[in-house]
Amino acid sequence: MDKIYLKTIDCLRENARENASVIGAKVNMSVSAVIERIKKLESSGVIKKYTAILDAKKAFPLPRPW
Repeated sequence: MDKIYLKTIDCLRENARENASVIGAKVNMSVSAVIERIKKLESSGVIKKYTAILDAKKAFPLPRPW
């Protein structure tokens, strides 16, 4: 795994929804190259899934429905 893969992973860890063009600018690669690298990370199992981190107070304001 080279430095570009590691920087791409860092970008995705910070914001998994970041646009490939933004990541490409950060790692100095074309959008298509970034997309290809992300697909390889997914298919190899390095990236297993994407998740959302919720703010519980905003997602479930008081009074709670349960």
